[in-house]
Amino acid sequence: MKALLVFTLGLLGVGQVLAESELQHQLAAIGSLSGRFEQRVVDESGTELEVSNGRFKVLQPGYFYWAIESPDEQLLIANGKTLVHYDAELETATERAMDEQQSGSPLAIFADAGAGLEEHYDVSVTERGSYLLKPRVDAGSFVEVELRLNADVPRNMRVLDALGNTTHIEFSQVKLNPSLEPAEFTFVPPAGVDFYRHVQ
Repeated sequence: MKALLVFTLGLLGVGQVLAESELQHQLAAIGSLSGRFEQRVVDESGTELEVSNGRFKVLQPGYFYWAIESPDEQLLIANGKTLVHYDAELETATERAMDEQQSGSPLAIFADAGAGLEEHYDVSVTERGSYLLKPRVDAGSFVEVELRLNADVPRNMRVLDALGNTTHIEFSQVKLNPSLEPAEFTFVPPAGVDFYRHVQ
């Protein structure tokens, strides 16, 4: 029985390595991405809490731009070193250094070419083209991420957070490897916005 258990655990370990390698290979093909998204948040009972939509851009290595256009305008923009959160309604923006936890966030999966997969996640294949990622250490804000790709293009993402809520993200109008420049990931605060920088 002990030998069988060791053998089974060995197979699980091999399967995880293969899943990580397969996903990393697909993510490595993404030099840049752009498109639109719709995200829907539901609680544990399935009750819809929020629906929003917007557009996104990703550029390797470490750049991402996530702009919620409705119902409230918000922006997350990162350049691999800092992360800015802008809330148009509150007229505030906050810039912070990218820490280890943020580097392992769901959004950063696309921006680091899968380089942090082995370090940050246990990866398994749920079905063809679909991967389940669970943080190796407590990520604080989320418990697991399920990502579905088709021909190296992300189609949807499911994020289970620490409160038991699930965010379903559907991607559309996705362009693989469009021409993007790092300057597009620079935040310029609009006039009248309070901009707080917490960067050493």
